[in-house]
Amino acid sequence: MTRKILESGLVRKLEVPAPHLYFQAPAGQCLRLVGIHEDLAFYEGAGEGSNVAKIKEALKKEGMTK
Repeated sequence: MTRKILESGLVRKLEVPAPHLYFQAPAGQCLRLVGIHEDLAFYEGAGEGSNVAKIKEALKKEGMTK
């Protein structure tokens, strides 16, 4: 699916330090591609949680945030 999304030429890949594909759609939405059976508790605030500081820094480098 990652290959199909990127080869469409319609999206811009975001360099986020995470194992998933993060991309920006033509209208500006930022999306994350995950597996259909994947446990997303890590990203939904359960457990340790994701490294928000690293993600914010990566988005700054991409020009997505101030």
